[in-house]
Amino acid sequence: MARGSIEQPLAKLKRAVEHYRVIKDEFFGGVDRQRWPVTIERQGDGPEYRLRVGEIKPLPPELPLIFGDAYYNLRCALDYLVYQLH
Repeated sequence: MARGSIEQPLAKLKRAVEHYRVIKDEFFGGVDRQRWPVTIERQGDGPEYRLRVGEIKPLPPELPLIFGDAYYNLRCALDYLVYQLH
């Protein structure tokens, strides 16, 4: 009977972690979270409110590609893990 290996899922997970570190360090200055000022405006007499966020800088064009690669590697890690468990 052949046995599964966890090497492939771990390799994909490590690659996703590398993508996360690139995003965090190169695009967001080493911080995990970004904050933007939010103002709350009441709308009419009812319980309706409108939240407004200040100006948000556009994302660099390569950032969505890195996000996609990171999510793909996370998905592959799960696929490899399920395959190895099967």
